[in-house]
Amino acid sequence: MKMKRIVAPTMAQAIERVKKELGSNAVIFQTKKSEKGTVL
Repeated sequence: MKMKRIVAPTMAQAIERVKKELGSNAVIFQTKKSEKGTVL
């Protein structure tokens, strides 16, 4: 299993990056807001 941290300005951009980098079957274990944006 690959695990990766993704940081993006918005949740939509973060999910788009997840799908692009890990595929549409990726599972998101945790989300949170930070000063830099959304962290997945």
